[in-house]
Amino acid sequence: PTLLVTSLSFASLKQIDEGTYGCRVFNEAGSASCPSFTLSVQSPVVISQQPVSLTANEGGSATFSVVASGNPAPTVDWYFNNGLVGTGNSLTINNVSNAHAGEYSCIVKNAVGQISCASATLSISSTAAITQQPGDTAAESGSSITLTLSATGDDLSYIWYKDGQALASGPSLVLDVTADSAGTYGCSVWNSHSSVDCANFDISVLTAPTIVSQPEAAS
Repeated sequence: PTLLVTSLSFASLKQIDEGTYGCRVFNEAGSASCPSFTLSVQSPVVISQQPVSLTANEGGSATFSVVASGNPAPTVDWYFNNGLVGTGNSLTINNVSNAHAGEYSCIVKNAVGQISCASATLSISSTAAITQQPGDTAAESGSSITLTLSATGDDLSYIWYKDGQALASGPSLVLDVTADSAGTYGCSVWNSHSSVDCANFDISVLTAPTIVSQPEAAS
């Protein structure tokens, strides 16, 4: 008998070549089949969707995600400040604060190799907070006073009230003081995801003394 050794070769292996194969050998005397066998084609990682930069409200949540393919299925490691902070196709950060702001990156890998995803930045939109507000004030009639509300936060809006009625907007209120300026004042500051009110305060108006009755000479 003659010993026959043969082989099946692929000039350029592709993913579509993966599958179950078999073989059969025969001559004039008969035939024989080999056991079936499986060909698995490993492929390197390919990223089809990169993470994108985000802006999250302070106290809210943010999610980065990456879409990748490969065989074996790739795994993902997420990094922030050179430290591993999560695994998987997405990274969710809850109760975000300024400490979470910065650049995030990921490494996608399988048995064939690994690649780095594009870096993405997390920006935090801070909540409104009052740092300094006006207090009770006494002013002379005819004078001008400026009331200032100091606050921190992103994209802030301001409004001032007198006796519960909206009066003006902006971080400062300029008053040309008259007798009608006396009353109880308030103010508010807010942005798209937070608001805070200042404590009410009073403005009293001082007037110079006037003589309503002159002295008369004694008779």
